[in-house]
Amino acid sequence: MNVTATTNAAQARPTLDQVATMFLAVAAKKLESLESIRNKDTEWVDADVSVDMAIELVSERVRAMSGKMFPSADAFSSEWYKISSVVNLSMASFSRPSSWYGRTLQDAAQFFQQVPDILHHAEVGVA
Repeated sequence: MNVTATTNAAQARPTLDQVATMFLAVAAKKLESLESIRNKDTEWVDADVSVDMAIELVSERVRAMSGKMFPSADAFSSEWYKISSVVNLSMASFSRPSSWYGRTLQDAAQFFQQVPDILHHAEVGVA
């Protein structure tokens, strides 16, 4: 490989800020989808109000993280683990896991669980 190819390959890597922005955008879309499904769910039960409120808190945190620059991948992952744990607890306590909302919540939880591993294995460039 020549010097130009090496330089171009290094330049092609996304920065941490770009990767964080992408993950946060995907998370926001998944959370918006959950909210939309929740608003249409005619079988929602009051016992799941904690799930509803927890997902709302996650949405607020994702919005707050979206404007933030992270000094390191570890700093981003630390914040991500906090919101991921809330999504996991919500999924574990939701009363109707086979419903449309339950399956969408499970998909969101899987995404939230995978992001730190993806970030860990990704080679992000320096801004």
